[in-house]
Amino acid sequence: MNSLLPVTSTANGRDESPELRPAIAVEANFLRLPLFALHTRGLRQLDGFECQGVTKRGDKTWEFQFRTARSTATLYPGPLSRSIHLALLSLITEQGRPLANPVSWSWRNLCKRLGIQPSGRTIRHLKQAVEATAGLMIYSQDALYSKPTGKQLRTRKALHLYDTVVFVNETLPDGSTADANYLWLSQWYLDNLNSLFTAPLDYELWRALEQESPIASRLYEFLLINFFSGTPQLRINYSRLAQFLPVRIENYLSDARKQMEPAFRAIEQLNVASVAWHKRNQDVAQLCFERGSRLRSSAKLPKPDFGGAAPESSISIREIQRTPEQELVSEFYRQWGNRQQRPTTKDLDLAHRLLAELGQVRTKALLPEVIEQLKRHWPGARTFVAIESYLPEVIRQEEQRKHQETERQLQADRERDRLTAEQQQEQEVAEWEAVWEQHWNELSPQDQDSIQTKLIQEYPILQKMPSMLHSRCLRELARRSDETLNDSPMGERA
Repeated sequence: MNSLLPVTSTANGRDESPELRPAIAVEANFLRLPLFALHTRGLRQLDGFECQGVTKRGDKTWEFQFRTARSTATLYPGPLSRSIHLALLSLITEQGRPLANPVSWSWRNLCKRLGIQPSGRTIRHLKQAVEATAGLMIYSQDALYSKPTGKQLRTRKALHLYDTVVFVNETLPDGSTADANYLWLSQWYLDNLNSLFTAPLDYELWRALEQESPIASRLYEFLLINFFSGTPQLRINYSRLAQFLPVRIENYLSDARKQMEPAFRAIEQLNVASVAWHKRNQDVAQLCFERGSRLRSSAKLPKPDFGGAAPESSISIREIQRTPEQELVSEFYRQWGNRQQRPTTKDLDLAHRLLAELGQVRTKALLPEVIEQLKRHWPGARTFVAIESYLPEVIRQEEQRKHQETERQLQADRERDRLTAEQQQEQEVAEWEAVWEQHWNELSPQDQDSIQTKLIQEYPILQKMPSMLHSRCLRELARRSDETLNDSPMGERA
């Protein structure tokens, strides 16, 4: 057995071969079409994926579109959400058919399936990842296939993978308190699983590939569905494969190799498939995959009907990045408590004007205050556009606070300047007195008495003020030394 692959033991302690390990049933639509992001970088800006293409069945040809959109309250579902979803599929597969809602699990069980240690911090991250998948909205225009109805799904409203998620100690739909974690798969998705619109995925093999590279585990999913009919070889252009995974399309062969080679090495070492690069004029390269031994057992099983996502389809897939306008509106709905609301055209138009007039930083800073105004005056408001009537007052209050803060700062600056000037003057006086104190000490006692007597005669009050008398003596000495009074920093100070 390859050293990369985790060993699965049976009840008698003997290692299971890959052929004997139970496979999990993975829904076929999302083996081919991308659903989860493969990397954590950029999840905050990623809003979804959009797939468009043309497919043909018999003599009928039609266009299809598939789009995903994240919840306003979460990041886009990434690698952790994807790993959890596969772990939950492994759990529900063990329950036997027909698969039924709800799926229940403990955090310890889930962490064991994921190969991680449970902790408070880990559980918080797991909850966020599950909520991201639960909030993901899926739109299909003749793209996704429903096996029970034999038709492509055409939906105006969003589909989901999960209808409801209740964590332990939360309230269940019947009003009782959950003693475990519960998840209800969406009915359309559950129906496809029970109708065997699936392919058998070796979960331990998938985990081993995931540890090597998320691209490798996703590539296993993609190859699984393409080799399911027993086809020995798959040829696909690099740029087309990159869209299905999905990863960034590199423009140069060297960069494409650097991107893909770790995943290719992993699938070759684990006997999933071998791959060869062939240079192409119209593309960076064409990739030729030869089916490996771990995919051969699927040749005896019936191949799912792919519907709108048939392998022969012409298809383009792109990432949808969240704009600053979408980010602003989504943040409003998150703070407002309407997490599932998607930005409307009017919402985005208003957000565009606000960002142009106020800037992104200032607009986001004003958002909590305008929401408070909205809660106070219009608690039944439903859309971002509702803030427009209350924003001028919030801006006026903000400008008033800024004006008051500016005045306080100016007053503080003036007080600081005054104190600095006083300290500087006191320093100059101290330095001047130190110089003339030295001259005073050089006088004879008779000369000192003469100056003091003269000043007391002129200002009798000085006799009761020794410090002031001494200071006046120094000034008098300076005057007698041909220094004018105005030349001293004492000025007219008495």
